[in-house]
Amino acid sequence: MKIKRLILCMAAAFCALAMCGANAFAAVTEGFDTGAACSLTVHIENDRGETWAAEGAQVTLYKAADMSWSDDRLEYSLTKDFSGFSEELDPFSDQQAEALAQLAASGGVSGTSIMADQKGEVSFTGLTPGLYLVVETDHAKNTECFEPFMVTLPLMNDGEWQYDVDADPKLFPVTDSSSEELVSVSVLKVWTDDGKNRPESVTVRLVNSKGVFDTVTLSSDNEWKHTWKDLDKNEKWDVQETDIPEGYTVSYKKEGLSFTVINTENTPPGETLIQTGQLNWPIPVLAGGGTLLIVLGLALKSSGRKSRNEN
Repeated sequence: MKIKRLILCMAAAFCALAMCGANAFAAVTEGFDTGAACSLTVHIENDRGETWAAEGAQVTLYKAADMSWSDDRLEYSLTKDFSGFSEELDPFSDQQAEALAQLAASGGVSGTSIMADQKGEVSFTGLTPGLYLVVETDHAKNTECFEPFMVTLPLMNDGEWQYDVDADPKLFPVTDSSSEELVSVSVLKVWTDDGKNRPESVTVRLVNSKGVFDTVTLSSDNEWKHTWKDLDKNEKWDVQETDIPEGYTVSYKKEGLSFTVINTENTPPGETLIQTGQLNWPIPVLAGGGTLLIVLGLALKSSGRKSRNEN
């Protein structure tokens, strides 16, 4: 069962649950075994479908959050290593997966790393239920890294929880290593604060599969931005902020080879933070259904009035 199909099945199942009510929720939650062992198998291949080309690629698995049911809601609770992540978790967000991968790399988070075999497969077993982050931390010679992604274990499939999941991640196109075409990587620092406790500068490093390539200091003098030019296009480039300012939380956004590093000032004591890790998807689903019924009711009422007038 492929990961995309599983995601679609899970989304459809949850929409059905929202419309069917508490009985349907109870049926699903009763089948959710928090003590069951899960597994994840990642299948890697190049853009020509050649799995052998991925042999030797290193895939690292991180547990980003624990997963549980509470009051008929699926909730995520960030693990200690990712507690600095400030957004509400969205398992289907490629952007959040990239940000979590950056956080793991910059914070020295340890995960479980396995090398792909001759079939381009990596298998993780004995996993506990939760939200996992999958990152290719070193690519093979004949294929490039896939984009980081998240997956919930177990996954809903045809009304049942599936504890053994297969994933086919998206791959970067394989490029000709003999090409002399070069690329540029840019970084922009953004602050979310009142400016009172902001440091005068921050340090950001540019990294690739070989490690740290370069380090730059960002400040108001360079408008908190920098561009590295004439870089090897065959490398997978990332940026990491070092020495995160005290009282701030860092997050990352990526669009192509343009990175935005966001420092958000932590909420002072006494103020209420929006809970992260709690997935409130039933609310918009049910609200949307209610709105649809109201619109249909108004349409029927209008139709009846028009019919009486014609008579």
